[in-house]
Formats: sequence, C-alpha cells, structure tokens
Amino acid sequence: MSFAKEVYDKFHAIDVSGMVEKKQGFSYLSWSHAHHILMTHYPESEYEHCNSVRYDDGTMAVTVQVTVKDGERMIARAETLPVLNGNKPITNPNSFHINTAVKRCFVKALALHGLGLSIYAGEDMPLYSDEENQEGIVALLELASDEDKAKFYKACGVSEDEFSPDKVPPVKLKPAHKWLSERVAA
Repeated sequence: MSFAKEVYDKFHAIDVSGMVEKKQGFSYLSWSHAHHILMTHYPESEYEHCNSVRYDDGTMAVTVQVTVKDGERMIARAETLPVLNGNKPITNPNSFHINTAVKRCFVKALALHGLGLSIYAGEDMPLYSDEENQEGIVALLELASDEDKAKFYKACGVSEDEFSPDKVPPVKLKPAHKWLSERVAA
C-alpha cells in the first residue's frame, strides 16, 4: 500500500464528529484538534503557509501545504482559501484575518489527506439555513403525507425526532426539499 493511501485511510477512519464546532452556520474542525490528531499519528509532519495573493479588489487568498511525514516516507497536499468573514471575502484583511485564514486552510489541506473530509461535503453549495427556507420546509412537512415525510427524513439522513433544517447538510437538504415541494404541489 502506498504511503498516501495509508495516510488517507487512517485519517478518513477517524471520527471527528465529536470535535466539530459550528460558527456562523458553518461546521468546522478546530485547527488545534486537527493539529493534535496529525501530531499523534505522524509527529514529524509539518505545515507551511506557502503563499498569499492580494487581488485587485483588495481581497486575499492564502495557500497552505501539509506534509505528512513518517521517517523517509512523506506526502504533501496544498489548499488555497480566500480570507473570509463567514463566507464573504474580506477587503483589505488585517493580520488577524490572515492568520485565521491560514489556520482554516491548514485544516482544509489536512482534509485532503482524509482527516475530517466529510465536513466539507456540500460546502461549495450556498448556505441553506436562512429562516425563510427553514419555515418553508416546516410548512411543507405539515402538508405532506406520512409516507412522504418518512421519505423526506430518510433522504436527509435523520429521523423525524432528529430533524432540524439548520443541522442537515445542504447537499442532502436541498434535493429533499425540492422533492417534497413537488410532492406536496402535486
């Protein structure tokens, strides 16, 4: 087995769900938890802030590379992340904003090695937790048949008791919401 596959399989098998935090509607793994896991399994590993780019509009992006090392074996993966406040780029970010982006980018680069990768499923989709959509889903559920409700919850990957629109990943909630809307309208 290649070292890259060994690292990926080991990190991907680690359940980080108990370490996931929410901030401004986003789920994330704290850089300190990610660093602890990296050092526990591969203490020779390193990360590097490789590059910062400032764009004409005053926004920036940072690039971080994580090199997982075990003796002579190593694998490096890099990620680039804009300097953000929530999901909005910051114009003329200060050093605190840049440092925060570097730490977030470190975690995302480590996710390319497998650690916490599932956290980012659907992140490229717009947020789906605004109040209007949540109220719309609740209203649709009140109109839906018991059979359609059961299918909706199953598509969201939760039970009826566990369901909350702001806790279901958008990658599951959006298609389930669309399907339920069509079923209720029919």
